[in-house]
Amino acid sequence: MNAALQSKTSRAARAFAAWRCRQRDQGRRLARGLAYAIGRPLAEADLHAMRVEMNYRLGYYPLMTLAVEDVRHEADIRYGAKEALKLKPWLDAACDRVASKWDNNGDTFGAAVDWALENALASASGHGIELEIL
Repeated sequence: MNAALQSKTSRAARAFAAWRCRQRDQGRRLARGLAYAIGRPLAEADLHAMRVEMNYRLGYYPLMTLAVEDVRHEADIRYGAKEALKLKPWLDAACDRVASKWDNNGDTFGAAVDWALENALASASGHGIELEIL
């Protein structure tokens, strides 16, 4: 009898823990959504979480995602961290342009990163900023 009671109690405890976890996740999503709705800046982790959730809900599963971090890393390799930091204002626009025009017809992902870096360099050059190669 005691073992049966313990089994029921442990099942109830696990069910309550699962419910509490779901409620906490829903609260986090609600807080992110409200922050986004009122225009409050969100942390990068929150923005990525929203993107992943929306991709799942829309049934969109990108195999490769061009990210600013990829282009920034490539610039760090080619120009060094200090020089690559000068490109920060133009990286988002460069990635957006490449993502909207790039057709993955057998090209490697590196080609998209290179193209985005070229776009950022061209924009920076238009504003009088030239990077020195390592």
